[in-house]
Amino acid sequence: YVREAEPEDLRAQLGAGAADLAQILPEVRERFPDLPEPPSLESEAARFRLFDAAVEFLGKASEGRPIVLLLDDLHAADAPSLLLLRFLARQLGSSRILMLGAYRDVDPIPGQPLTEMLVEVAREPVTRRLPLGGLSERDVVDYIELSTGVPAPTPLARAIHAETEGNPLFVAELVRLLDSEGRIVQADTHLRIPQGVRAVIAQRVGRLSEPCRDVLISASVIGREFGLDALAQLSRMPPDELLDVLDEAMDERVLGDVPGSPGRLRFGHALIRDTLYGELNPARRLQLHRNAAEALETVYGGDVEIHLTELAHQREETRGRLDKLNERWTAEKEIVGKVRA
Repeated sequence: YVREAEPEDLRAQLGAGAADLAQILPEVRERFPDLPEPPSLESEAARFRLFDAAVEFLGKASEGRPIVLLLDDLHAADAPSLLLLRFLARQLGSSRILMLGAYRDVDPIPGQPLTEMLVEVAREPVTRRLPLGGLSERDVVDYIELSTGVPAPTPLARAIHAETEGNPLFVAELVRLLDSEGRIVQADTHLRIPQGVRAVIAQRVGRLSEPCRDVLISASVIGREFGLDALAQLSRMPPDELLDVLDEAMDERVLGDVPGSPGRLRFGHALIRDTLYGELNPARRLQLHRNAAEALETVYGGDVEIHLTELAHQREETRGRLDKLNERWTAEKEIVGKVRA
């Protein structure tokens, strides 16, 4: 706006706060090099002058035409910027300004500047909160066609939607991977987790303590959903300590409750579970599946028949992993034999 506005209009809108705003908007001083240096004040007084100058400027600029401010990635904003937004939000009711801010709600934690700013802004009568859900299956079809120029096979779009649960970042990364490999037109394409998605999940899980990550890896072997009793048996962790690490994972929204099923939890996203599970080497995975089967049998006791599907999955995984290890061992023995010969 500063670069494109007419000089006379801009100078009038900046008013007495022009020099203050030039501290954060170099373009102001480029257009008006004769501006004096702002007076030296204590930090709190200087901050108030700057905030007041910003509000006055935006208010005057919006008198001629409405202004929309789009602010993305607020979870990455520093404390002074968020303080300015709080100051501005209090003045929005008397101006022709619409301010739209977006942030990832898995990142702020209590006590951080963003959380404090959200609480303060929510008290303003002009504030509206708009939760954004995942993309629909139809949205995924449209995104594939718009981003690749190729009509998306319905089975592929359905598979991508099911795998990503409509998470826009995960959808974009998966579509980009398939497109780069020339597989976007294949309806039966095998989906694997893109490196970009793995990096996002690793960053999120990386904030957790080591004991918490170890428990989550054990839980990933049981499945997307798991019971607390089975996990306690598998992890062999004292109940109080187990609840502490699970609370840590729930605070980061890596885990969540299963609605209508007390005592059961589930991973916040299937790809979080898949990423953790995919980090296990074959031998470790085999051992954990064996342990999981034993833990489930111990927990369910006389109710084994009710949970046959869950138990069969662990036993089948154990047999499958063992067969693969045997095949690998046999192949390696053959290679060694040929080399010796």
